[in-house]
Amino acid sequence: MKEDYTREVLGVYSIPGESTSGWQGVLHDIKQRGVEKIGLMISDNLSGLDRVISLIYRNTEHQKCVIHFKRNLLNKVESKHKKEVTNDLKEVFNLDLTNDTTDESALTLLSKVAMDKEDGYMKYPIYV
Repeated sequence: MKEDYTREVLGVYSIPGESTSGWQGVLHDIKQRGVEKIGLMISDNLSGLDRVISLIYRNTEHQKCVIHFKRNLLNKVESKHKKEVTNDLKEVFNLDLTNDTTDESALTLLSKVAMDKEDGYMKYPIYV
């Protein structure tokens, strides 16, 4: 996203196997075409990308996409638990910016959802 909040496609690439060297080539190409700084890179868990970003663009934060995280997690959840886990994920990732959204409050919410409300044991020990 640019400073004026518009988006621009920087390139379309085909990288067989999503290798580290492939991502390195993509980022080098983007840098050579004038992109000097990337503040935040958001992706699914692309192989090798997290290792290469800091080599080409120092101080760039890399964040895994929340949607992909949720999908990957729900693929591991038994059918009988999916509805409850889905609701709990909605609660954990609720980004109501009018309320307290500090790291501490997010961890408190995660702990509350992960623990069984009645007996204090982990609600989802197999997924954590």
